[in-house]
Amino acid sequence: MELEEDSVQWYKYGWEHSYLEMITLVILTCLALVFEVCFHQLMHAMEHTYLYGDEHANTALVMRGSSRHVTETRTRHRRLFKEFVSRVAGEFMSLGFLGLSVFIFNFIGGFDILVEKFHSTDDLHLPESVTEYAHFVELVHIKLFLGMAMYFVLVFRVVSGGVRQVRKWEQLNLQRIEHATSSGPTDSPDPDFDKYLRLRGHFLFKLSDWQRKEPTHFRETCRMLGMCATSEGAQRKLDLWLHENFSFSEYLAINVEHGVCDSIEVHPLTWLVVLLIMCSFAVIDRLGRLDSIGLGTPICILLAFGMLASMQWLAVRKHRRILDRARASGVDQQLPISFQDAQQQSAHSDESMYTEKPAAHIVKNLHRHYNTEMITLRVLQIVLFLISYFFASTLLDLDGWRLHAKRTWLYTAGFVLLFSLLSYSLPSSVPTFLALMALPPYMDDDNLKMFFSVLAGDVHQHRCRPSDDHGLPQQVADESEHDLPHHVADESLLGSAHPEDDAFERRSM
Repeated sequence: MELEEDSVQWYKYGWEHSYLEMITLVILTCLALVFEVCFHQLMHAMEHTYLYGDEHANTALVMRGSSRHVTETRTRHRRLFKEFVSRVAGEFMSLGFLGLSVFIFNFIGGFDILVEKFHSTDDLHLPESVTEYAHFVELVHIKLFLGMAMYFVLVFRVVSGGVRQVRKWEQLNLQRIEHATSSGPTDSPDPDFDKYLRLRGHFLFKLSDWQRKEPTHFRETCRMLGMCATSEGAQRKLDLWLHENFSFSEYLAINVEHGVCDSIEVHPLTWLVVLLIMCSFAVIDRLGRLDSIGLGTPICILLAFGMLASMQWLAVRKHRRILDRARASGVDQQLPISFQDAQQQSAHSDESMYTEKPAAHIVKNLHRHYNTEMITLRVLQIVLFLISYFFASTLLDLDGWRLHAKRTWLYTAGFVLLFSLLSYSLPSSVPTFLALMALPPYMDDDNLKMFFSVLAGDVHQHRCRPSDDHGLPQQVADESEHDLPHHVADESLLGSAHPEDDAFERRSM
């Protein structure tokens, strides 16, 4: 597209501006990525520096005659708002580093070198002065700054929705415990409570068949509880123990927290994909002589709408299917029944509901062997970043507002509508999607790590019990604490829920 004759800009065609913008954006993104990697390496190194109380802890370990690393069995939860604010501060510090880099580059005469080495030709027009180069690069930097601000607005909506959902699950779990200990009627008119019970029932219902379908996971679970996996009635005892003691709300919470924190972090792999997309846009601009930003804006809007609709549809479909199966199985979490019996009843009453088609079996294996929810979140992260930058580029496109006002207004209206829908749907769809993908039959290795870490915490809370009705002795907790499966070895999933308690314990040694 050729600009009007009265234009005083350095470029003649729109693709020339888009080409140089993509090149500049790639360079700035690489600088930001280098700064971010160095900053994270420094922060990681600082986590292992000396803290008062470390010598006391090391001496205590030597006196016990143990060289093993002592790991708390309580799950380490994250304050999502704190993680969000910390990440935002780091990203804007990176953008400040980019501003400093542009200033230093201009101060040492870098733009003068560009003007001397690269000249405009009939095939490609470039800035002709230092002022034009500096103004153009600074405008791209401001677009990147505004785009990151818009991106974090959407991420903030995801964080707020995750916090609200986790708090709701904790309240529902307390309500379940209150109903289980009360002697009165347990019926509740709260539909959220009913859905929570059915989700919990579905989760434990699927675990009741681990002895047959997942013998490795079954043996590790029994070992943590101090049970013999080959004894008669082991599955029934495990079902009853999980029914009474497993913190399902905590399991959902830690999965959602892990996924939301993954969305907050802009991973190097995500940056790499973004860089590849930008390089592709630059190639399209240069070889195809097409305005990639002008063409990519409506495509990105449509892609975001499609992905949002697909994610919402999948979440609703999976949620409805799980609730229907829980209802058909007859599992009522307010009653301490055997889940094996419930499974047998369900198999006789509605066998067709649990008959798997070959395609469904392939999809389930794909979900179990690959962390598909994290892949989906990374793709969503890339799409959100691109639409945020394109939105910022549209708002700051001064030539577009002056020469093509109608088209710019149309793109702006589309972005406003898209951001409104995203702000409305992301707070509910992302936590729901993460929770449903953490349930059987979609549990992958990461979900199993979280399951065993939560189970270890539940065992730790019951270590003082002398005995229970299910034949679980007092040594359950002691044996499970020193014989955790390899799934629980990841320190990022375990630790104290209150770091200040750990510090107090070290000081008191």
